[in-house]
Amino acid sequence: MLSQEKIVVAKNVVEKLAQIQDEHRVYNTSEDGARLFGFNKNILEQLVEAGASYQTHDAIMMFDSDDLYNYSLYLELPSIHKLAMRSWAKVFKNSSGNKKIKISYSFQNDVKLPNKFQVITEKEKRSEMIISEPKSFYQSEIVIRNELIDLPNTIKSLLIELSEGIEFYMLHDAIRWDTDFIAKHKMAECGGFSKLVMEQALIIGHEARQVFGVMLSEPYGTGHYWVEFKIGTDWIAVDPLMIVLLTTHTTLSPEDWKLYRIPFGVLLRLFVIKDYDSIGAPCFEYDGGQQFFKHPIVTSGDTEYPLTFSIT
Repeated sequence: MLSQEKIVVAKNVVEKLAQIQDEHRVYNTSEDGARLFGFNKNILEQLVEAGASYQTHDAIMMFDSDDLYNYSLYLELPSIHKLAMRSWAKVFKNSSGNKKIKISYSFQNDVKLPNKFQVITEKEKRSEMIISEPKSFYQSEIVIRNELIDLPNTIKSLLIELSEGIEFYMLHDAIRWDTDFIAKHKMAECGGFSKLVMEQALIIGHEARQVFGVMLSEPYGTGHYWVEFKIGTDWIAVDPLMIVLLTTHTTLSPEDWKLYRIPFGVLLRLFVIKDYDSIGAPCFEYDGGQQFFKHPIVTSGDTEYPLTFSIT
């Protein structure tokens, strides 16, 4: 059961989520599915009483999975997502350069393997592979170096300004890339917020780009978006929204992690975003003009495959 304090939190999240039009929701998660987010029947009933959105299909209450993620986050419910955030906080706490990591790719689910795949590895390198074993079909040992770099004050000020009042919310596909919505409502996830930072940096004359890659959290890395600024001849990563998320919801220290602190050794770039589709979502364009939107790292023909990234 939720305490009175948590019920107040739930109502605040309901009010925040009310800024999202219901047409963007996909009611795809039942009560059983909600358990993955830390919900039981009693808490779901309290959530509905607080005003949470749902639909009834064949006498079964169905919820939007993004909404459930957000409620779970702010209600601090035990979930696989909470465990993942702890591993993210750990890799930030251990941030340093000049370290060696090992990364391997494997498929998340059993798939029918075609003869050949296109695989993107570190630093945007594309390779064609023949894969006969879905587990750990690619391994690499990477050295991440640390150089003492101080961001210009204009960049620091921009990151502080854009991050003021921002809250991490998992947004629905139709609006997660809408930077006008993000700036107005102060709700964002990593993809949309990094796009907003890039756009605003370009406006004030800083060379910036949005990238996709892996957060190198052990034992499993996480696909992630962030921004890089060109400082001299180097592209330097910044990730203020992730810092907001982790200092708010984990034990990552806000005193140690200013919004403009460079997360050395945390992020591995795989792909620079060069184009966006009609709703503003990133497109990953391969040779031949084929574009991919969600899982661009391993593809075959017009099919893209979700991966697990193992980190040691």
